[in-house]
Amino acid sequence: MINITYRHHDARRLQGYSLYVTNNTDMTRPDGSINEQDGHLCYHDNGSGLPTFNQTRQCHVKGRYVVFYNIRSNREDALIELCEVQVYGCPFGQFGYNCGGTCHCMTGGCDPDTGQCDVKGCQTGWMGLSCSLQCHCDGGVACDIDTGACPGGRCQSGWSGQSCFVSRRNLAYGKPTRQSTTYSIYGAYKAVDGVISKDFEPPGSCTHTDPNGRHPEAWWQVDLGTVQLIRTINIVYRQLYNFRMSGFYLYVSNSSVAHNIYQVLSKAHLCYHDHGPGLPSYIQSLSCPVSGRYVIFYNKRPADYEPKDVKYYIKTSAVIELCEVQVLGECPPGRKGISCDQACTSYTFGRDCTQTCHCANSDCDRRTGVCKVPGCTEEWKGQTCSQACINHTFGQDCTHTCHCANSDCDGRTGVCKVPGCMEGWDGRTCSQVCTYHTFGRYCAQTCHCANSDCDGRTGICKVPGCMEGWEGRTCSQACTYHTFGRDCVQTCHCANSDCDWRTGICNVPGCMEGWEGRTCSQVCTNHTFGRDCNKTCHCANSDCDARTGICNVPGCMEGWEGRTCSQALPITHSRLKLKTYCVIVLTLTVTVILCKGQSCEMYIRMYYRIRHVKLDLRHPVPITSFTDETPVPITHSDETVNQTCHCANSDCDGKGLVACKSTPDTCTNHHISDETDCSQDLSLCSTLTVTGKGWCMLNYPDVWRNGRMVKSVPITHFGTSTVAQSCPLC
Repeated sequence: MINITYRHHDARRLQGYSLYVTNNTDMTRPDGSINEQDGHLCYHDNGSGLPTFNQTRQCHVKGRYVVFYNIRSNREDALIELCEVQVYGCPFGQFGYNCGGTCHCMTGGCDPDTGQCDVKGCQTGWMGLSCSLQCHCDGGVACDIDTGACPGGRCQSGWSGQSCFVSRRNLAYGKPTRQSTTYSIYGAYKAVDGVISKDFEPPGSCTHTDPNGRHPEAWWQVDLGTVQLIRTINIVYRQLYNFRMSGFYLYVSNSSVAHNIYQVLSKAHLCYHDHGPGLPSYIQSLSCPVSGRYVIFYNKRPADYEPKDVKYYIKTSAVIELCEVQVLGECPPGRKGISCDQACTSYTFGRDCTQTCHCANSDCDRRTGVCKVPGCTEEWKGQTCSQACINHTFGQDCTHTCHCANSDCDGRTGVCKVPGCMEGWDGRTCSQVCTYHTFGRYCAQTCHCANSDCDGRTGICKVPGCMEGWEGRTCSQACTYHTFGRDCVQTCHCANSDCDWRTGICNVPGCMEGWEGRTCSQVCTNHTFGRDCNKTCHCANSDCDARTGICNVPGCMEGWEGRTCSQALPITHSRLKLKTYCVIVLTLTVTVILCKGQSCEMYIRMYYRIRHVKLDLRHPVPITSFTDETPVPITHSDETVNQTCHCANSDCDGKGLVACKSTPDTCTNHHISDETDCSQDLSLCSTLTVTGKGWCMLNYPDVWRNGRMVKSVPITHFGTSTVAQSCPLC
């Protein structure tokens, strides 16, 4: 068959073309014309109208070259504009639709459509026009290529009949037959007589329905007598007339089609329907494993799939020409062949040897299929090793299990057909369970359970509880910012970084305000606050906020001030309540007393921090100064001595008392006696006059923190006389 697609808008130039097939490289004469003797003319367009731009032409011939030729006269140029040319054929020795038939011609090839040999004569053991029917002669000798008859009538074992074409398993041989119409002497019974003769010539061995009337439908049936188990149906149609076979149907039914064709066929089992597009082979061997009593051959016109450009094909009349129909039942277990004369080959068994055993170590019993040595090959299981592995099993005897997520696995190798393992499984065959502390698809996820392993599928810990630094249902989520420890329930308060989610130690040292400790998770206590709790608040009535240092209940202790009560007040600016205590601490170092003649001076270096100090007013004493390294005069001694005063603005009175001659107007002297109220405000003036006797006693609060008591230390001694003393201006 040759298909041609010409230029769509210029089919006029296609008019009058010729199509040749040749084995010559050049068919042209010197004048440019074609030498038709050198090629086979497949087609010549001689129509009066314009040809279609799509052409399909049958050309049943062998050749190497396809030639498209055209000619013009009256000085008109011949032009060819081919868009596509397709040449369909079969390799040498094959024919029919999809080249599915094989011809065994003695010499040469055969027609690619019909299979008819180019030169009559078949290879030994074959018969028919296409040499595609096998002879069944004893000893394998040649049979008559027209009738199939064997020399001396000696048929091969298991075969009988005039053409040695009747087998023991043929259920249709000699059974009752019917057909829709009959032409001449070619009745329906000729399809089951076991005779293969010269096609149609009298007396003929083929059936023939009426070709003359208009019969859009035709049918033929054979009655097997009882319901039989059918395996195969073989059909030999009239050779060279397979165009009438085109579009046929083959049914098996339990009812005769003669009663009501449409009702019967609607319930019958359809074994086969020819659907083209080429012509069917005149020899058909069709599998139809079904039980039934009637075998029905049916055809209609026009066919569902009509052949194109086939000579003699008629669209209006259906004709049936069957030369032989064989309905083959089952052979006994262990046997096969048309006459059940062949033993099953290796690794096959059962009726017709249609089953296969897959024994690993031996062959199987031809009848039962049981392995002679137990054990199946990969992918198979069962007593006969004929059951394929299913439902995620694989390997020898299907003893292994694959856990593929998206498909089953290869029964032999176990590899998933669609990649991907189920949760909890890993490996090439998805048969390896997740190892310790892994889970999910391909075991790619990790659980961090503290007390057990986790479920390989879900990742949930078998015993609840996560390792340090992990949290979540599967213990696979690392602790988030500023959390650490088991299940991430602890919080670190690092100032400059996150902390180690396992230990809680800050990656960069330093805690936030209000926190201290190795993991910055201990809140400040006991009047401490700030970063690392390194600051102290002196709240009078409560603790302070660990972060800001602000007292929870307002009010600072005596001697402290500020927003966080952490700023010490200097003694000169404090509000002293001199009833019992003053807010003073003096750390005193007494140096040396220097005397020259009757003049002596004593220098005292004084260091102080504000603390509680007790004053004993029974022994008057001057408080002269509270700055560092201030010389203090000896104001009195038991003997009369020359004394030196250190007045800021004048000399002293020179009468034995240390008293400045003048005092600034801005300063008011304050006299304190035994009876004086110590609650006076001393913050405006540094001049203090004390009247009375005794010692000034200083107690040091610092010693109480060390758990011991320090004795009172006298500053100056004044004897027993009552004197008035004063201090210089500050």
